[in-house]
Amino acid sequence: MLTPVRVILALALVGAGAVVAYGLVARDQTQLPVLTAGLYVSGVVFALLALAGAWAAFSQARDGSGLRALVYSLLGGATALVSAVCFALGAILTLTAKR
Repeated sequence: MLTPVRVILALALVGAGAVVAYGLVARDQTQLPVLTAGLYVSGVVFALLALAGAWAAFSQARDGSGLRALVYSLLGGATALVSAVCFALGAILTLTAKR
């Protein structure tokens, strides 16, 4: 089912991925700030995906579909871990950037 929230999250994920990719490819003074911003935006998008996974797992468990609830909870947990890694890498790049 295609909902507006899913479309917005998909576009945000593609956009954040493009910013991170540009930050990895660019070899000028804007490389670290662009990469850091892309990682922070990716972290926010993955955190929202983790919340959506938690909501879907709760909805499926409430409706009695245990296997789907398990799958949604595992996917939500994986996206929460990816979000934490993005925020950690962004913080590391922020702290190590030369001013």
